[in-house]
Amino acid sequence: MCEELTELRRATVSYCSRFDPETTTPAQAARVLEQATVIESAISTLKAHAASRAAESSSWKDNGHRSAAEELATKTGTSVSSARELLEMGRRLKCQPEIDHAARRGELSSPQLEMITNAAEADPASELKLLQEAAHGSLAVLKDACARAKAAAEPDPEARRRHIHAKRSLRTWTDLEGIWRLSASGNPEDGAKIMAALRPITEALFHEARKDGRREHPDAYGFDALVELARESLSSGSSVTSEGRSTCAEGAKRKGPPVKLLVRVDLDVLLRGARKDGETCELVGYEAVA
Repeated sequence: MCEELTELRRATVSYCSRFDPETTTPAQAARVLEQATVIESAISTLKAHAASRAAESSSWKDNGHRSAAEELATKTGTSVSSARELLEMGRRLKCQPEIDHAARRGELSSPQLEMITNAAEADPASELKLLQEAAHGSLAVLKDACARAKAAAEPDPEARRRHIHAKRSLRTWTDLEGIWRLSASGNPEDGAKIMAALRPITEALFHEARKDGRREHPDAYGFDALVELARESLSSGSSVTSEGRSTCAEGAKRKGPPVKLLVRVDLDVLLRGARKDGETCELVGYEAVA
């Protein structure tokens, strides 16, 4: 088996080294892209299975690594988080034969495979339905379907909310281009509050730019709004107590618009105080909430 894979590697490397896009017609390039995409997807599945199996040994300890994911990241030249996701994917595929079969045929991209295996682990009954979504819908549609499958699989929405809250995070880093980046994750209702606070500032910056004859991408105004929100918070004299509550200095008033959230909820859910399968309780623009 390894000899066959070695030969495949040589053939692939040989083809890539000989491929010249300048002497290829657009139609031929499209065909190459199609074939390369299938190969890439199938190989990603192969990597997940092989990585998961290799991680069952204790070689990572013998080689001085802190985890199997760290050793895998070193070997593959990826981040530890990416290596961890690959190991998780390999583990999940062992229990998802239909998804595994499609992935081995190269029918699922890496993002599709990651979302489907994650959702199907929570709701195994959704496996075939999610595969159909992947075959006929966009990545955004598939993402929504996976989110619905995971939400429906949790019989206690409040427990799901607590679980997400326990995993909340905010981290920053500077990438190779010197760009400061921010990543945050948490419950949708908390994200909705943040976006509701930013929206009026974003719109004001947008209209101000239009008056000055400036036109930029909406994302640029969103970042400027985040900076403005932070500046207003600092200038208001606010601080945080040891209990985590925000306070303002005497005579200072916190600036910023009031938070406005739109909720869609069935009357039965509202009166009962809990959501059942098929019922609606969601923040508009986000997903189902407890």
